[in-house]
Amino acid sequence: MTSRVIPVAPFALVVFGATGDLSRRKLLPALFQRDLAGQLPEDAVIFGVSRGPYSRDAFIALAREAIADHVAADDITEPKLEQFLRRLHYLAVDADRDGGWAELSAALQPFRDHVTVFYLATSPELFGPICERIKKFGLAHENARVVVEKPIGKTLASARRVNDEVGAVFPEDRVYRIDHYLGKEAVQNLMALRFANVSVFDHARHYWPYLLALLVGLMLIICIPELSLFLPRSAGFNKQTASPQTPPLPLGEGVGGRGDSPEFRGTHRC
Repeated sequence: MTSRVIPVAPFALVVFGATGDLSRRKLLPALFQRDLAGQLPEDAVIFGVSRGPYSRDAFIALAREAIADHVAADDITEPKLEQFLRRLHYLAVDADRDGGWAELSAALQPFRDHVTVFYLATSPELFGPICERIKKFGLAHENARVVVEKPIGKTLASARRVNDEVGAVFPEDRVYRIDHYLGKEAVQNLMALRFANVSVFDHARHYWPYLLALLVGLMLIICIPELSLFLPRSAGFNKQTASPQTPPLPLGEGVGGRGDSPEFRGTHRC
């Protein structure tokens, strides 16, 4: 399999959380490798944004160290590294307050005709406040995009809230939800497995409803071995005899004679 480099239009990339772990281990090394492959246009710029009072030189030193730690030494040449580091800028910006936002807006003004990508390498709790200020300071123009990392929220309710907050600023076609772990070798190998075993998977797709039912059954057996204890006894109907349900058993006479005994409580887990 051969790969090809797809050139992209000039852009300004703003990385929130630029001094954090995700940026050091993933984003900065990956951006350098894209530059190494010739994919970044000459006038592409990258703004690192964080709360810390870094200077530009300090941020460049951080990026240099991150690339040295996470890119193969054979791939790094000093001219190419310097070319990449010249793209980097740094601004101290408060994600959930207004500090630094006027300076960020002014720094991005010369690139307003370029695609501007806001990459939120922060906790999901900050996605909403950051997007709110992107709009407040006039940065949510038609060329602006936002990238958020999964997982988005910790529960369904919090995920919906975060998506609503982001969606209040950016239309859906300008929101990109990604998971960098899709680049992990184990996940990538799923495609190789799929296409190396075409006949197996093509036959299996006809049987997936049965396989799914089997998996659900196994899950119930493994996770809830005493499933009947969770069924209401007051339903008034016995599924096996199609007759009114018998009265509930006395305490301690449930499945296996254990029922609701103190030593049995709290042992269900999945």
